Formats: sequence, C-alpha cells, structure tokens
Amino acid sequence: EITQLNATLGQIFEGRVQFEERTSRFDPFIAIIFGVIIGVFTVRVRRLELASALHAGVSASALVLLQLLQQAAWILLGGGLVLAGAVTAAGYYPEASGSLWEIIARTILMGTLGAFTGVAAATAGIRERALFAYFKQRE
Repeated sequence: EITQLNATLGQIFEGRVQFEERTSRFDPFIAIIFGVIIGVFTVRVRRLELASALHAGVSASALVLLQLLQQAAWILLGGGLVLAGAVTAAGYYPEASGSLWEIIARTILMGTLGAFTGVAAATAGIRERALFAYFKQRE
C-alpha cells in the first residue's frame, strides 16, 4: 500500500503560489534602483569635466549621447559578467532552466536599463553655470 507519510503537509502542491511569493520576486526592481544609483554616481564623479565640456560649447544632447556611449562599456560588461555567473548557476538546476532564464533575463535587463537611465538623467542635470561650484567642490 502506498500512502503519504506525513498527512498534514504536502497534500496539495501550490507551486505557482510559492513561485509568486518567493523573496526574489523583487530582484528586477532592486536591480533598477541599483542601476540608477550606480549610473548617477558614475556621472557625478565626472561632473566637473562634463560642465567644462558644456562651457566649451558641446551641446547638452551631444553630451548625453556621448556619456551613454562611454558608459555603455561598463554597463554591458557588468551585464555580461552577471549573465556568465547566471549561466554557471543555472547549470546546476537544468530542470528549472525555463523559469531561471526568465528571472535572470528580466533582472539583467532592468539593471541595464536603470544604469542607462541614471547616466542619462545625471548627465542632463549637469549645468554649465555650476562649473565653478563643481571646481570648488573637487577633491
């Protein structure tokens, strides 16, 4: 006779509910927040240089485009490294690869978009009139 050993637990399997209530469900939103913070920081450390470029006559739109292209190097490299780590980790769970890839792709995409958004917003927020204030605050 085949019976369940523990009659109080596991009578029904609610995999979908458990998946939707997992603690990692907020990972894409956390990735966006950290991406924006890191993107803003990478521009903030160069604000004197960027304000100087505006003072020299570079247009604000060209400066944003230039920063997006320059910062794409570390953003895409970081996304690639996270993807490589995820590929390694997903290899340990081949039976769950479908849902893992969905979670991984969403998190990497959101982090990347957050970083680009932070770079663009921070670059657009730099003003030429603050050049001397940035110069006084440099370290």
